[in-house]
Amino acid sequence: MNRLAYLLSLICILAFSSCEEDKVYYHTAAKADFTIGENMYELGQTAVFKDASIPDEGSRIVAWLWEFGDTKKNISTEQNPTFVYPTDGTFTIKLTVTDDNGLSATAKKDLTILDPAKAINVMWQKEMGGPIESTVSPALSADGKTVYMITDQTSTGAFDVKLYAYDTENGTQKWAFDVTANMNELNPGGGASMVYASPAVGPNGDVYIVVRDLKPATAEHPRALFLFAVGSNGSRKWAYKATDSNLYAVPPAIDASGNIYFGHRGKKLIVLSPTGDVVKEIIRNDPESEAPIMMITANNGFIEQSERYAFNNAGESLKKYILLKKGELAYNHGASKLRPYGSCFALTTAENARIPFVYHCFSAENQNAEFMSIELNGAEIENQLRKIVSSGARMDGLLNISFDEYTSVSVLLPGTEEQDRIADFFRHLDNLITLHQRECISFTGRADRLILTANKKRTTSSWEQRKLSEMCGTFEYGLNAAAKEFDGKNKYIRITDIDDASREFLLSDLSSPAICLDGMSKYLLSSGDIVFARTGASVGKTYIYRENDGIVYFAGFLIRAKVNQDNDAEFVFQSTLSPSYEKYIRITSQRSGQPGVNAQEYGEYDLYAPSKEEQQRIGHFLRGIDNLIALHQRELEKLQNIKKSMLEKMFV
Repeated sequence: MNRLAYLLSLICILAFSSCEEDKVYYHTAAKADFTIGENMYELGQTAVFKDASIPDEGSRIVAWLWEFGDTKKNISTEQNPTFVYPTDGTFTIKLTVTDDNGLSATAKKDLTILDPAKAINVMWQKEMGGPIESTVSPALSADGKTVYMITDQTSTGAFDVKLYAYDTENGTQKWAFDVTANMNELNPGGGASMVYASPAVGPNGDVYIVVRDLKPATAEHPRALFLFAVGSNGSRKWAYKATDSNLYAVPPAIDASGNIYFGHRGKKLIVLSPTGDVVKEIIRNDPESEAPIMMITANNGFIEQSERYAFNNAGESLKKYILLKKGELAYNHGASKLRPYGSCFALTTAENARIPFVYHCFSAENQNAEFMSIELNGAEIENQLRKIVSSGARMDGLLNISFDEYTSVSVLLPGTEEQDRIADFFRHLDNLITLHQRECISFTGRADRLILTANKKRTTSSWEQRKLSEMCGTFEYGLNAAAKEFDGKNKYIRITDIDDASREFLLSDLSSPAICLDGMSKYLLSSGDIVFARTGASVGKTYIYRENDGIVYFAGFLIRAKVNQDNDAEFVFQSTLSPSYEKYIRITSQRSGQPGVNAQEYGEYDLYAPSKEEQQRIGHFLRGIDNLIALHQRELEKLQNIKKSMLEKMFV
């Protein structure tokens, strides 16, 4: 019986076990890691190593194997060993850890052992990415906190030129500028060859390096030399290409103003400004030239002097005028409201021009002149000029800034192809802005011609002189209430809510009357109602209510006029935009205190009016012009804002 019971139990166990799924457990090796007490040890000092490995969950590390990398291949099986190196050098330490599942992992780190007899006062040393040529020395920043060094090859001998920046205190790499990649970008198919010239640091913190093109020289494509300007943050500021140069072993020299000097086998000494342009002042003149006499305005750049003045005011000084050629630049160091630190523009509208000799004129070789003028009018340049200008304007109205001082400013220059694209973009933008400006002027001119036609018709019987009170049934003062936050329905129009230029209701900052509006319907505007500002600096300003403005109550400093049925409200409103109306307001509003015009005085305004039918035609036409002007004005403002935003993003 006991035997039978045992067999039955065994069968149940086997059956149960066969129904249960097999469970498989997977283990991963530990994450090997360790620390070294110091980055460097002197010969004879005890190096301390500490295990920092992390075992896998559910396991533990049971074995450690340390290999110290010395020639005798010393090892240790301790978890946290120490070791005294018998020789100096850089050694690779290898740690292998094994867990209780038999899985192993390794980690490697380098340790430098210094011999004080060989390396006296060595603070730190750095393993470079490639060899350093015998003619290349490091360069230091002005504050002594950064050291710059150039390497030019990999361990395999391939060209891989880099400019490194290290912290002088501890040798930490700040950044690496990839010269090879930049050369390939600027000179496709080429690259950078070995570098024999040391870097140089300018007073503005920029680092300058001279690099020769790797590509074989041909008659069509001569080998080029590049001078790179690298910012203190490791970014390329600009690059100057000397197409006929082949001297690349001479470091550039930098003067106190930041100008860069370097030479080449073409028997030339090239001088660059910190902007990367060849510093070449233009002083040529030609008293016999028939080129137009031009000047620079802050708004429009170069214009003919006759556009500003009715006569030639140059006098005898014309003999000294500078003859500028197309593509050259001039800086007018006269302060203006728009450009308090002067304006710089490139001559693009004429092949030649005679320019006032007080301007600073120069060329920008190998740069896009239009791009240069865009950047030289930017906010960053103004900030630099603000620091340079020693005092206010001179007796002749010009800022105290010399040519050398002006050309010492630093600018960010992309490659010439990028400069061309940027210049084309802004030229297109300026053309659109000019187009909309001309359209606004054109439509305004059409309105003026219509007014002139109307003036002629005044002599005929079809036009009659009437007072405004005869054409409007009532004049009423507005609601005497403060304003509150807009309630989403009831709008409140005050003097400040009427746009000075378009006379439209400004909807950007709406408000509502701060009063119970029950029984206040008499202050609601209806179609064709005209309101007049009765006091303050905006006295005389008008607005005509339009149904798409919604529910609008008018405030107490406004007077509402309801045009009677025999006249057209739009015609009456347009009459308030005329010069004769402005003259009437200017005379009538004179007070001992602030200016003002009351309802009775508004009613006394005289205007000429034709029949209602003709009034409607004129009012409709002028309204159409207003709509077109507003459309072009909005597009103009949009384009101007786009341009401003783009300039701020590029040159801030």
